[in-house]
Amino acid sequence: MPRKLDFENVPSLDDVLKTNSLFLELVLNSRLLCGAECSVHVDVCRSYAWNRLSLRCLIYSLKFDSAPVSASTELGWQHYNVKVCPTTIPNGAINLSGVFTPGTTSNATCDFGYGTISGQITAACNAHYQTEVSDTCHPLIMDAALGRPSKESTTIMSSNPASVAVDGNRDTNWMSGSCTHTSFGDPTPWWRVDLQRVLYIITVRLLNRGSDSTGIDSSGRLKDATVNTGNTTLSITTPCGFFAGPGTLGQLVTINCPPYTVGRFVKISIVTEFLTLCEVDVFAIAP
Repeated sequence: MPRKLDFENVPSLDDVLKTNSLFLELVLNSRLLCGAECSVHVDVCRSYAWNRLSLRCLIYSLKFDSAPVSASTELGWQHYNVKVCPTTIPNGAINLSGVFTPGTTSNATCDFGYGTISGQITAACNAHYQTEVSDTCHPLIMDAALGRPSKESTTIMSSNPASVAVDGNRDTNWMSGSCTHTSFGDPTPWWRVDLQRVLYIITVRLLNRGSDSTGIDSSGRLKDATVNTGNTTLSITTPCGFFAGPGTLGQLVTINCPPYTVGRFVKISIVTEFLTLCEVDVFAIAP
């Protein structure tokens, strides 16, 4: 049984004939029958027009709010759009494959630079033609780690301290001093950054080392990497994600944290001999 649609009259299109985006043309004895035909084709129909003089019924695959350039004047036409809920949300968009009418739900995505705490948004059209959403698109702090205090378990050279992983320099040549490197004999290498406030941690990205003048490919050392968060240095135990690896030259590893992950500190730990990070990005949302 076709879904019953509601319609809104567009008075500005009275006595206007439109032929573009025309899906179907019929002759029907009433406007209500024309609207019912639109409901039959609910997956395609976005509006219809009926002529009270010629009884022509035109079904369109497009909603019209004004007359297109190709329109002409012809007496008797009335135009009706399918009544739908708003399909835009603040700082995001609803992913629609059909018409957004009461009882319809759909996923939504945030615009670039915005994210959700819950990890996803569901949008629903209610009986009052209002759009309800399960979450909000919040501004992303895309440089939450940049320039923040950092520390690592050991440091092989003073010229490559922990801070070079949050200095904004994305050079992947370790020899240039832009990448961290833990020292020999470190059984549990780790690196951490203090974001200096508790945030919702959305994504952590690790920029792996690339080629350097030695000609030795050490990128595979980035493996079995665990990313945790916490509110204090003694409680960095909340899992964000894991990278099995091994990494490749200059690889940007993206780890998306589970919904509602919070913390002031972000820590990367591995179980291999060295941990090298050329840059660490933390995308976060303020509470």
